[in-house]
Amino acid sequence: MTIETPPSADARRDAAAALTAVPVDLWAEDLRWRHPVDLWADLAPIYPQVDSRRLLEDGADDGWRFLLPGDPQWPAVLTCDLRPGPVGLWVHGFGDLAVLADRSVTITGSRTSTGYGTQVAADLAAALAPRWVDRPVTVAAAGTGDGVDAAALRAAAATGTAIAVLATTSELTGENEDLFEEITTRGGLVVCVTAPGTARHGVHALARARTLAVLTRGTVLVESPPHGGAWETACTAWRYRRRVMAVPGPITAALSEGPHRLLAEGTARMVTGPDDIRTHLDRT
Repeated sequence: MTIETPPSADARRDAAAALTAVPVDLWAEDLRWRHPVDLWADLAPIYPQVDSRRLLEDGADDGWRFLLPGDPQWPAVLTCDLRPGPVGLWVHGFGDLAVLADRSVTITGSRTSTGYGTQVAADLAAALAPRWVDRPVTVAAAGTGDGVDAAALRAAAATGTAIAVLATTSELTGENEDLFEEITTRGGLVVCVTAPGTARHGVHALARARTLAVLTRGTVLVESPPHGGAWETACTAWRYRRRVMAVPGPITAALSEGPHRLLAEGTARMVTGPDDIRTHLDRT
């Protein structure tokens, strides 16, 4: 009988890092139970340009560290029930992802939000995140340059701790740069689901949405149509038994359709203020 030698920690890290640099849907059903080392052995001939050691070294030079399941800073919520899940995450900043995710909430919604949605997202984040409140909450959102997520990140970073989740590092440009610097300076983190420098691919936005859904204890949907990234985040959160919450909006507004549908179906609990979010998180 042949006894297979388990892959070393370095081999696992190399393989997982390499997988984040190729446009492969790592959430696909047929990849569900594949070990990163075995999967990369099959994919490496297809992507000979991917050098995992170089990825790790160049990433470290730019301030990125690579986390994978089993690392002390890998959040427990990303390993307890997620199948399939991300093979690893690239993290920028000095915060501990496991600690920050332990009491956290995702605030997400449309990138073309109205003034109402933007204000609500900012007010919720500003009330939840400050370090001086009792049991502050880390606010996570997509690292986009505008809309609900951006408003939540800005408000949380101003007084507390935030986690910005990116699809690719190409989002680290323009107006986002100052925001991301403020997040990391104040003890928060910028997290990317792909290796630094990876070309944008449609599946990466899906991976970001799903990672946001399971990285935190709950998701609040603010102004969203019943499709798109924010909607996917809320639906994934529900599938993986996270707390799903929604902010009601005007019945005449198209962007109210997503939150109102979740509330009507009983998928989400209504949020009218930060205390509602704290109460729902305490029940997880």
